Amino acid sequence: MTHDSSKYHKEAVMAGNSFIHIYENPKHEISNILDAKWFQEVNENRKRLKAIIRSIIFCGKQNIALRGWKTESELPVSSEVNEGNLREFIRHRIETCGDDSVLKMHFELATVRTKYMSPSIQNVVVRKF
Repeated sequence: MTHDSSKYHKEAVMAGNSFIHIYENPKHEISNILDAKWFQEVNENRKRLKAIIRSIIFCGKQNIALRGWKTESELPVSSEVNEGNLREFIRHRIETCGDDSVLKMHFELATVRTKYMSPSIQNVVVRKF
């Protein structure tokens, strides 16, 4: 039996070819694919938070209180009930600003726990700025 026909040699050649393929085409490596997906999610979450934080900062600069009497609920579709300045301002941005699709998508897709509208989140943002 020659070295070229041994099982060890064939496995080493396959591993070497696989390494060269991944080295020359890093897009195909699973860790890079997962990292790209994670990086995309991080960037989307940052865009969402920036829009909410900008709204909180706007209210602060204008010396406008953030909360109303009902702060823990979903952001309602109708504006019949005033739920506080921040929620009303964000609703106004969603309804009137065609370029604010980030906020609209966020409130359509996020769960109650991931909307970042609770009083505790507002307090954290206010303390940071």
